Amino acid sequence: MSDRVDDGGAQLPSSANEPHEDVDASSPPHHDSRPVRLLDAIARHRAFAGAGILVVIAAVAILLLRSGSDSEQTTSTSSGGTAVIDNFGRPDSDAVLGTADSAAKWKAQSGVWGIKGHAARLVRADGKKPGVATVDLGASDGLVRVTESVVENGAGLAFRYRDLKNYWSVQAAPSFATWVVVKVVDGKRTQVTNLGFSATRNAPSVGVQLDGARIQVFVNGVLLRTLQDSALKYATKMGLFASGPGGPSARFTAFVAAPAGAPVPTSTPAVPAPSTAATTALNSTTTAPGPGTTRRSAPTTTAHR
Repeated sequence: MSDRVDDGGAQLPSSANEPHEDVDASSPPHHDSRPVRLLDAIARHRAFAGAGILVVIAAVAILLLRSGSDSEQTTSTSSGGTAVIDNFGRPDSDAVLGTADSAAKWKAQSGVWGIKGHAARLVRADGKKPGVATVDLGASDGLVRVTESVVENGAGLAFRYRDLKNYWSVQAAPSFATWVVVKVVDGKRTQVTNLGFSATRNAPSVGVQLDGARIQVFVNGVLLRTLQDSALKYATKMGLFASGPGGPSARFTAFVAAPAGAPVPTSTPAVPAPSTAATTALNSTTTAPGPGTTRRSAPTTTAHR
């Protein structure tokens, strides 16, 4: 007798071609073992088939995990890293912003930028284009904040900047005592929201806390708006923004940008009290919240004057 197992499954033996077995009447009753062996063969075949399916599933899962990991590494942001700090305490220049206090290099994306009286400024716009100067943070999540000693309409903060057709900004609207959040994607400009009644005088600071699609907007450290928008969420350039006729008159006296999790030095008050002016120093630190952290206020940095 033969039991045949092939790719088509177990095959029953043909009785016409199998020899008959002799039965010894003195022996215990003999049971035909062919059905048992057949069931064993079927069980073994199913086991092998099941194991093969599990191997295939495991291989596919590993490939998917590797693919997802690679994608995440090329598009996700860093948690940690070095903060960019600049109080613009360099000699005056009508041509460049130069190197930040933390050694990051400023780049004029549009217009000519310079420094005057320890403040950054747009020296000359490129026609009607907004003036933008950025540093590359190397991460799209984290804290970005700017302090303006002279606030002008259309001046403020640029973040998640890719090019002049793709960026976010928070711009002052002092005539209405507010700030507006503007998004430009593929050249289409959208005013996303305004911050309601908020400070636009006495050297206010405006900042954003970025965590994926979540964008929190602060003025003087107070959270005023939380947005959910994934546009440009992988862009890593942050910086200064000035547009319109009043743009060149705006003055920026402090800039901070820090990847999520990086320590952020906190500077002294702009006008320290006489009794503390000589002893106040840049010796305190805070930490930019990591992804998933919700804050009601942000650490504030004010400029040296």
